[in-house]
Amino acid sequence: MPAPTRSSATTSWRLTERAIALILVTGLVVVTAALAVVGLTAVRVTGERYHAPQRSSNVSTLQTP
Repeated sequence: MPAPTRSSATTSWRLTERAIALILVTGLVVVTAALAVVGLTAVRVTGERYHAPQRSSNVSTLQTP
């Protein structure tokens, strides 16, 4: 039985320009969405009308000496 040749034993990955562009665009969309969420949250919690949520009465608070 002949030994397998090097070309059939290894698998080479070849990305086309279109695949690379798709990966970059997908990454850009994810980063843009993350920045939008962080930015909107920062605007919301630093605005004049922001009121911190009230603490529940059954949550015990730590007392510092």
